[in-house]
Order: sequence, then structure tokens, then C-alpha cells
Amino acid sequence: TVQASEKNSYLLSRFHQVGKALLGDTLAGAPQAVERLFSLRDRLKIPGLSHYGITSSDLSDISHAAMQASSMKSNPIQFQQNQLIDLLSQALY
Repeated sequence: TVQASEKNSYLLSRFHQVGKALLGDTLAGAPQAVERLFSLRDRLKIPGLSHYGITSSDLSDISHAAMQASSMKSNPIQFQQNQLIDLLSQALY
């Protein structure tokens, strides 16, 4: 879970707005939207990262490389490596 900080609180509020719009529910927010997207992934049978040979032992290297990538440097929310590992873990299966 990404926690609000002074630097990203505006962005997190925008993610909550997206969740409300995506779900058509004024009480919904980002967590509910994420749940819906995982459900959609399952219904569409989109394989997890493990389908491509990635294992939990690869996640530290992948997250380290991601943090060095130029696309991550411009990401409005700066993730810590342990947060990236958590996200990747959720995408394994």
C-alpha cells in the first residue's frame, strides 16, 4: 500500500478519484479499483509474472533495476525498493 506523504498526497487523491470513476461508486477509491483490476486480470486469464519464468528470488534484482530506470525517475510517486518488491510479488501469480 502506498501511503500519503506531503509529496504524493495530491496524487493519491487523484487515484481515489479514478477509482470512483472506474467503479461508478462515489464510496469507492483506489483500493477498490485495484481489487477490480485484479479481478479483471483473473477473468481475462492474463498470466502472472511466474508464467514468464520469474520467481520470488528474482524480485530484488528486478526492483533494483527498475529503480535505476529513467521511467521510474519521472514517476510522480517515488517507491522504495521494498514497495516495488511487494508490488511484484502480487503480480507473480
